[in-house]
Order: sequence, then C-alpha cells, then structure tokens
Amino acid sequence: MVSGKEINQKFKSKKSNENTFCPECGSKNPLNAEFCKECGTKIPKTEISKSTNTKGSKDGINGFFDKLKLWWNKRNKKEKLVTGVGVCCLGFIIIAIIGAALPQADRAVLVLDGFSGTYEDVKIDNTTTEYVITGHTEPNATVYVNNQPITLDADNKFSYKASIPQGVTEQKVSFKVVKTGKDNNYGEITIKRETSPNTQSSSNSQSAQPQQTTTPTPTVVTISELNSGSVAEGTLVKVTGTVSQSDGYSLRIRNSDYQDILIEGTGLSAYEDQTVTVTGTYTGPSTYTTITGAARTVPTIEDGKIV
Repeated sequence: MVSGKEINQKFKSKKSNENTFCPECGSKNPLNAEFCKECGTKIPKTEISKSTNTKGSKDGINGFFDKLKLWWNKRNKKEKLVTGVGVCCLGFIIIAIIGAALPQADRAVLVLDGFSGTYEDVKIDNTTTEYVITGHTEPNATVYVNNQPITLDADNKFSYKASIPQGVTEQKVSFKVVKTGKDNNYGEITIKRETSPNTQSSSNSQSAQPQQTTTPTPTVVTISELNSGSVAEGTLVKVTGTVSQSDGYSLRIRNSDYQDILIEGTGLSAYEDQTVTVTGTYTGPSTYTTITGAARTVPTIEDGKIV
C-alpha cells in the first residue's frame, strides 16, 4: 500500500494555479487550504516559483542587452580592445558604403582633345599666331569659350581658333559647359609662346623691351556695386568679401550688410567667415536653388579665382 508520504514525494513538485496536495494522504486540496479536507492534516504553505516570462526581459530588448553586458564583462582588456577596434572599423566601412550609395554631384561633360585634363598649358613657337582647340560635350549642353557660346555640330563637337598676335607671350582660353540638371564644368588652356635668342635684340647695348601680355587689370568693385547693377556685364572685376559657402567650384561671399554674390570657377576652397579677394568676369545676375528649395537671384562672377 502506498503511503501518503510516498504520494506526497511523488507529487510534491506537481502544482497548478488552483490545487495543492496533502503531504500525509496525497489528496488534492485547493491551493489556499490550511488543512486537508480528507485527513485534516495541516498543509504547509509553499511559495509559488517565479515563472520565467519568455516575452519579458530574457528574450526582449532588455534581455538582449543584459546578455550583451554579461558577455562584455567576461572579456579581458585585450579582448575588449580588439572588439572595440573591430566595431570602429566596421562602422567606417558601413559609412563608406552608404556614402558611395548616395547620389554624387554630376557635372556636365567637357573633353578637350589632346589634353589629359581640362586645365593644361600648351607651348607654341615664335611664328605661330593661331591655335585650334577642339573637344566635345554631351547632348543638350551649351559650351562657352571666353564667356561666349560657340556652335556644336550634330555629334556635340566644337572647334575654337585662338588668335595669338606676334609679341604676345601668353593667351588664356577659358571653357564652361552648362546643362540643365547638372553642375557646370570648367576648363582653361593657357597658350604660352616660347622665347628664343632670335627674338632678342642683336645689339648688346640696346635695352631689353618689356614683353607684351594680354592680361588685363581687373576693376576693383564692391559687393554693393554689383548688387546695385552699376557694373557692366563682361567686366573683369576684383572684389573682396566674407565667405558664406564654398565647395571648391563655387563660392558665395557677402558684405557687412549681408548682400552676397556668387563666384563660379575652380580652386574656390575657403573657410566659412574667411575674408577673401577674388577676380573674374562679372556676367550679371543668375538664379540658383538653396538647400531649402528656394530660388535666389544674385550677381555672378565666372572664371573666378581667389587671389
């Protein structure tokens, strides 16, 4: 015959939310019963074991961080250092991938035949008075040479004949390509005449004559004058202001009254709030879109350079 204690030993861990068992006779009793309803034995109070909530901190977000913290605390200093460096490297890789996936600024196509880039020097001899530069762009683009539009053929090719009079030692030919929906592209070819002994005076007593150049002197103007419209378009100007924005290809500078102008060109890198002086050709007002999507019209200088 099985005693009540054996039954209790068998069922002592078997509980439910509603019943418990008598330690003497093994009879089932309500969970909150003080005495057995069958034999009258006092039923000892037992604590209900805490259930693990699989949806709680163990398997939820808090549980994940608890496990992560436990794992981290078990690492030694060397393992923590290696892990930290690995996480940093992974972060840089992710940032690089995201950066590569973002749309990059797209510039209009400008190719100058026979040159490796769009900013080059070329040398001519003393007898040459003309130099032809050819190149091509893309469909629906406009090419400007020395701020004047030139004709493209059906294949978007162009040809420009530069005149270099005798006695002129250097001639610059600037290019700009404009296409809707793309950033402007720029180039400049500097034609330099080689000097030879034949061009020098045969008389040692004759004073050397200054060589003629075609570099004009820019007109010094202010940002206020450019905003007032008092400067003629096509004027080579020199202006000073405080940098508001710079990306290397364009520059916005302002005066103390926060009137601003736009300069386009190359090598236009400067720090914000830095005072700079630039030269270039004033081409009149132009409109650009701000980062907020608003359209602004400001005086514009092209072929700009920081001096």
